[in-house]
Amino acid sequence: MTPSYYTHLTNMNAGIGGSHHAYRLSSAINKKLCLFERNNYVGGRTYDRDYDGNSPEAYANTSISSQGAQRFYLDQAVIKQLADELNIFYYSYDYRRGLNKARRIFYISINQMCSRSYINLTCTDDSNGLNSVDQLWNKLMEEYHRNTSSLYNFADFNAFCRFVHGDEATEFLRDSRLRSIFIDVQIPRPTKVFTQIWSGAWHFQKANSIVSNKQIISWALYPLQRFTKHQFTLVGEAFHLDRAGWTEAAIKSSLISLTSQFDLKFKCYENDVSSGGRFCSLDFV
Repeated sequence: MTPSYYTHLTNMNAGIGGSHHAYRLSSAINKKLCLFERNNYVGGRTYDRDYDGNSPEAYANTSISSQGAQRFYLDQAVIKQLADELNIFYYSYDYRRGLNKARRIFYISINQMCSRSYINLTCTDDSNGLNSVDQLWNKLMEEYHRNTSSLYNFADFNAFCRFVHGDEATEFLRDSRLRSIFIDVQIPRPTKVFTQIWSGAWHFQKANSIVSNKQIISWALYPLQRFTKHQFTLVGEAFHLDRAGWTEAAIKSSLISLTSQFDLKFKCYENDVSSGGRFCSLDFV
């Protein structure tokens, strides 16, 4: 015979919204709670992707392609309070220099980027102790200083780099050195813009929608009318579009659901930047 399991409450995902919802419920009410998740880890997109595009085991420390949900601003009061409550370590970093991006993948070091995105390059130090970036840069400058007027034979500096080093080495220099040098360059307004809308990751309404963001928040509390309070509710980033995103939106959605469905009381968060100064879950119920 197959054993049967009875639970009072069921959470159907263990992303940041579902995990937060289960965490608050389990500590507030004396009920059995079952958490379902298709992956073998909790946290959803708060984990990084490895080089092959797979999500590593929970608590792995080999992050490469960073997912946005694990980052937040210190003036996002809801996230900061939760991190402090759970004793989660966080730190500030210079986003312009802290990550290296090459061929649509983020890396935490230049050497890692060179060896994995530019596999045809020699990513080792030479006899003078110069790393691969400095070696390429020195060779480029030597060629330039040998005859500075030769630069005018090329359409731009990019074409000159490709003439000296080839395509792959030029892209590596661009991603590792040039972007860190010209971080303060002011790019003029474009004369024409091409856009790509990723429909699978776009939560906001289309133009001329007759439904407001706050109506979506209210609908998510009781999405199916045949269910009553405590029975069914939706929690997640897509259901809190009030100037919030990623982890913050998922947690706020969870707080609103817990306030509405289970009458839990939460403090109001002052100085919450995305709420325009103050966030109270009770205001959305």
